Amino acid sequence: MVPTFIIDWPFLIFLGLLYGFALKNPEGRPLFRTRAFVAGTLVLFLFIVVVFWSYRIAPDWMWMYFVEAMNVPGWIVGLILFGYYLTFLLGFLLKFELAKLGKGFPGGALVLSVAASGMIILPVKDRYLNVTTTYGWRAGILGKPLPESDVASAMNMAVAGLIVIGLLLFLWARREKT
Repeated sequence: MVPTFIIDWPFLIFLGLLYGFALKNPEGRPLFRTRAFVAGTLVLFLFIVVVFWSYRIAPDWMWMYFVEAMNVPGWIVGLILFGYYLTFLLGFLLKFELAKLGKGFPGGALVLSVAASGMIILPVKDRYLNVTTTYGWRAGILGKPLPESDVASAMNMAVAGLIVIGLLLFLWARREKT
């Protein structure tokens, strides 16, 4: 078993829940044929591209130095990225299932997923804020602080674009006629 965990799961649930909120009236409609689902899936795809690019730029950092990236078969990364889709799907469907329990449940889950997205980094904060190699980490050789790293440069541009595109797609989804 690999002694690591994926810090993106709560964010992916948030993303699914959020795009579930883009659908005004889900009654009697196939959820997977809505603009909300299509828009959320497109944003997820763009997020996956950013994550994949991060695996290319700083593979050991993406594994948080628990394993050496060169020892992880490439198909594992593909499997993880497929897991991203399943986790998004869980969040999307969860919005509608929680709504059956009461109006406040989906909003509460949305807030909880945002909080969890921030809190999940805490156990690995020292690793997250330092971009180096697994060898460097284990030897106590500090790399670049995250804000000064190539990963941050790529992520900052990509995330800014992702927010704009995500907002436009969310608004497009909200305009769907019911």
